[in-house]
Amino acid sequence: MIEVIELHKSFGNIKALDGISFTAKDCKVTGIIGPDGAGKTTLCRILSCVMSPDSGDCFVDSLSCSKQAEKVKRIIGYMPRDYGLYPDLTVSENMDFYADLFGVYGKEKKERKEKILSAVRMDKFQNRRSGLLSGGMKQKLQLSCSLIHSPKYLILDEPSYGVDPVSRRDFWKLVDDISKNTTIIVSTSYMDESEHFDDMIILNKGKIVKNGTPEEVIKSVPYKMYRIKSDRLIEFSKKTEHFYKNMNLYGDKMHVVFDDKFSIESLKTDEFNDYNVEIEEITPSMEDAFIYFTT
Repeated sequence: MIEVIELHKSFGNIKALDGISFTAKDCKVTGIIGPDGAGKTTLCRILSCVMSPDSGDCFVDSLSCSKQAEKVKRIIGYMPRDYGLYPDLTVSENMDFYADLFGVYGKEKKERKEKILSAVRMDKFQNRRSGLLSGGMKQKLQLSCSLIHSPKYLILDEPSYGVDPVSRRDFWKLVDDISKNTTIIVSTSYMDESEHFDDMIILNKGKIVKNGTPEEVIKSVPYKMYRIKSDRLIEFSKKTEHFYKNMNLYGDKMHVVFDDKFSIESLKTDEFNDYNVEIEEITPSMEDAFIYFTT
């Protein structure tokens, strides 16, 4: 289990983390989502013992990240958002380097490396320099290196950032498989990735603004939401904007939360006949919930 207690971290006058607390359950995927600057990377770095908090602490398997960092590092794998491997080393050499760092040698290293590279479908590229890999393959190699010592806990900081949709899908399939035996914390800015989370935390300006299962987060949006379609959507949205508490455009449709005093009958007057309006009540999407809790 990972436990975060009253974590604070500031950079000058900027509060990156402002007293956050949560628990990540064993062999589950806990997702951390939030806009840029929410504190996701700072949290991942503190959990991985590469940065110290100003106050508060994190406990991984009951070990303090502040006081027992070296012990914590032995049982976690950390994959940073930015590519951190050696571009002049081959795929195989990078994995050998990380195996040596964690004291994995000989037959055990060979077997683990073969198993992991086969799982990520990189076994045919062992002799390619990592700097020449595609974006998706680089992320798979980073994940492979973070798994070489069979960690009980895995910290992934925006692992699919800048990766094409096909590689992103393959990457998440790997994460889903790994989570059967590993406790994973993963940060992301992609709302659709929440389908892979067992639990999730929405961070905004260093604070937890909502947490729970993805289903609980969506259900906690306290307003009815409607989908509106119109032949002249932009004109219609501007003409009716005084009706909305919240409005988001999605192509030729928009999702809206109406003002408390609004009545749908208001759209059935002659004033709106030419807009050919279609309206239906919908369940909010994760993106709708995210926007609601972070704006």
